Amino acid sequence: MKEMMKEYGSMNAMKKPMNAMMKKESNKYLDTKSGSIQDVARQMFEKEHQIVEVKENDIEKMITDYLKKGGTITKLPPALAKGMKPSDMQKYKVGDKGVIKSMKMKEVRDFVETYNKHFLTNWAAEELMLEKRFEVTDYYFSDMGGQVGLTVVVDAVNEDQARKKAEPKIEKLRNSSLANKMRVDDPTGDDMDVDPTNRPLNDTDIDKDMRP
Repeated sequence: MKEMMKEYGSMNAMKKPMNAMMKKESNKYLDTKSGSIQDVARQMFEKEHQIVEVKENDIEKMITDYLKKGGTITKLPPALAKGMKPSDMQKYKVGDKGVIKSMKMKEVRDFVETYNKHFLTNWAAEELMLEKRFEVTDYYFSDMGGQVGLTVVVDAVNEDQARKKAEPKIEKLRNSSLANKMRVDDPTGDDMDVDPTNRPLNDTDIDKDMRP
């Protein structure tokens, strides 16, 4: 400590190097290995706290039905009653401004869990989310050398669902006459690319040598 005082002159001057040292030590223990349990948990946490767009009319109808059949507003996530604090919520009454259109995925899931328990139904949170348009590209080797990218367009609520919905369309494209001419063979094993798009839903692409 005395040596550091000599070098930096005061406690304030020492804060920066000390903070840097603490951050370095912290990062050493917070780093997660890809595919590890810690990494999966981190990804799940991030997804649950992402802001998503919901089908406002559908979720508002479900809330109304829930309240009419004995549910209470106090059991709903605060985000579902726009502009209302938990202390202001009244039984059987939704906020005057209606339902917030954008909320955390966790809040949507919490509501769906409450609704399902109340009505003994099996709704999935994803069914209440607005779909977006994505183009999904998967990569294959070619018997002629190089690689081929097969691209399809899907509507999905998120990237994970887009990958799943794209699989049968990509498989169909893989068996097309153009893919056969390009001698599309086994998948490369690379992750699919998923990007937002405004392209028509029936658009497809087969591009050779998209990757080195």
